[in-house]
Amino acid sequence: MKKEEIYKQIKKWRRQAKEQNQGSIKGQEIVFSLKEQKIRVLVYKAKKNAPAYFNLHGGGFVMGQPEDDDLFCDRVNKELGIHVFNIDYPLAPENPFPKDKETVYEYIKYVIDHAQELGVDSKRLIIGGHSAGANIAAAICLMAKERKEFSFLFQLLDYPPLDLALAPEKKFWTEGAINPNIAKVFNTAYRKEEQAKQALCSPLFATDEQLKGLPDTLVMTCEYDSLREEGEAYAKRLMQMGVEVTGKRFLDRYHGFSMLDDEKGRQAMNYMIHYMKRKLVQ
Repeated sequence: MKKEEIYKQIKKWRRQAKEQNQGSIKGQEIVFSLKEQKIRVLVYKAKKNAPAYFNLHGGGFVMGQPEDDDLFCDRVNKELGIHVFNIDYPLAPENPFPKDKETVYEYIKYVIDHAQELGVDSKRLIIGGHSAGANIAAAICLMAKERKEFSFLFQLLDYPPLDLALAPEKKFWTEGAINPNIAKVFNTAYRKEEQAKQALCSPLFATDEQLKGLPDTLVMTCEYDSLREEGEAYAKRLMQMGVEVTGKRFLDRYHGFSMLDDEKGRQAMNYMIHYMKRKLVQ
């Protein structure tokens, strides 16, 4: 597809996604002013000096919004009693790699710098994401380890795309999985070919040294998802490097199911919240 066609298709998807998400939202919308830009965040406040969870929505890096994860974030806030910052990160193609990751990193730093006024325990931070958001979360953990400005208790990676170098048509596919042609649009809009094997773009390509010492990790995959194999491969590599990993493959499930307000979605949310609760009391 030509660049103009890609932009047109993405704008169409964005309109359709917004039309589907018109329900009431529990998070409080706040626009934060960073050094060079503003960022919109849905905030779910907890008591003073509580831990904080940073959530990153899915959408192939080109669409989606924090409202998509409102149900999950509201549950995390209420059931665990922690702050939740549900981030509206910049999207491609207007903001290609690595703009999303640098912006999220800068925002987390902002929260740490203003931890007292926000009521956040800056020593008890959690990050997680769904689909593209899980890719961002994994990259932020790599950045945090390298830059040594903050760290996380653990990370949640929910059906993560971690290999943006392998052509989508060469990945595992079954009926109902992500259409390879759609995945190509996502990849083309988000990164350049020469960036695809960089660790912050495709965390599966991180070196052993980069993976050592990363926080405890939950990796969730689903049986009928073209991203299943790369998620499970990343979990295996983390374990080989001494990281404590919990891996969960949901059977008879498709990509995107975990944020849905139905029985299958609630099952996934329950699993993540139970994991978070267990890790927070350790």
